[in-house]
Amino acid sequence: MKVTYQSTLRAFSEYLCLEHEIPGVRYKAGKLWSELGGKFPAPASVREALDRTNELRPPHTIRVWLNKEWPEITAKEFPVDRL
Repeated sequence: MKVTYQSTLRAFSEYLCLEHEIPGVRYKAGKLWSELGGKFPAPASVREALDRTNELRPPHTIRVWLNKEWPEITAKEFPVDRL
């Protein structure tokens, strides 16, 4: 599943490989799902993830390493919830 963050000038993407055959890759996808506010357990399929996108919250700011062959999202900052 592709996650795209739109800035004023560019869009940056990363992938949630929820159905990957290698467990470590699925683990990383679950970690990203959780980081984006998704509830545990992470979806087992892209279809389930699409049905649960209402759980996710967009980051306020992202940091991107551009001096590479492919840009890499290195950090995300989320708005602080106010009580």
